[in-house]
Amino acid sequence: MRYTKRNIKRPFKVWTPVPMVMICSTLFLITVPLVFMSVERWYILLGLILVLTGTPLYLLLIYYKYRPAVFTRISSMIIGVSNTIFYTSSFKNTEDMTIEYSYQ
Repeated sequence: MRYTKRNIKRPFKVWTPVPMVMICSTLFLITVPLVFMSVERWYILLGLILVLTGTPLYLLLIYYKYRPAVFTRISSMIIGVSNTIFYTSSFKNTEDMTIEYSYQ
């Protein structure tokens, strides 16, 4: 929204050192077990591989909106079944659902 809605008032701004401290602490928490704990190294690497494989999936499915028809049919079936079971909404299919955002 920083690029699409430049003139909107932002009620909260992050102090610049906060993200820097978070990035440094995250890198520390990732590298220290890899360097100093040889026994659990493979478990840590498997966790990192799992997280890193989620990145291309996110880019394909969410960011670029490349969704094969099979995924769309399966997700609409799951939504329809869950709506029927839990009475969560009155939508008959996913095309009826629209999300509206309001900015004040």
